[in-house]
Amino acid sequence: MSIKKQYILILLSLLFAIPQVEAQLFNRQKKGGLLKDVKSEQHINIQTLTVDENKNIPLIESPLARRKIREYMVVQEKTLQKLKQYGISDVEPQRGGEVIKITIPMDKLFYPNDTTLLSKAELLLRPIARYGAEQGMYHILIVTHSDNTGSIDYNLKLTSLRAEKLYGKLKHLGAKTDEIVIYGMGGEEPLNDNLTMANRKNNRRTEIYLIPGEEMIRLSLRGKLEAK
Repeated sequence: MSIKKQYILILLSLLFAIPQVEAQLFNRQKKGGLLKDVKSEQHINIQTLTVDENKNIPLIESPLARRKIREYMVVQEKTLQKLKQYGISDVEPQRGGEVIKITIPMDKLFYPNDTTLLSKAELLLRPIARYGAEQGMYHILIVTHSDNTGSIDYNLKLTSLRAEKLYGKLKHLGAKTDEIVIYGMGGEEPLNDNLTMANRKNNRRTEIYLIPGEEMIRLSLRGKLEAK
């Protein structure tokens, strides 16, 4: 047998063996009490957490579950990339591929200095609402930002009201509202300085985070998390 064929056979055997090894390792860890069943953990009230805290939970301890979730989220990311034709500016994997961050320019959602949603905003929000339709699959964060035009109080109030409007719209479109957390950030976290009109426009944005929920983790642990 040639060296090339031997190399291919070894590679194929490794690809087949890795998932089995991960599963065996996870089962040993669980039997030994090193890992907790998601059902047995006390439910965390995500409504009381900061943006950064919510982006980093639930902790996925199983290597097998992490791999399954990352594979699943790759498919979701590719689907969401198609929404760029309607105005999404960015779809970015985070937390090693376990979380998806969606950035939408504010002028694709609201009239200037207003909390009235544009009619075309539904083209962007309806596909996102589907991710919140099944209980426990996702935690959804809505984080709204402004530029620094106007007072700090005005910008905080504007972004908070806009976040509430987005929350209401996702609810209307079928998302489970107990899975959604909203944050109006005002102009405190700009992407760029506010010295030019282009930079101010970039700073006026909504960020939506899709984070694995308890049900997604349970399905991944059972090997039943399948991308649609």
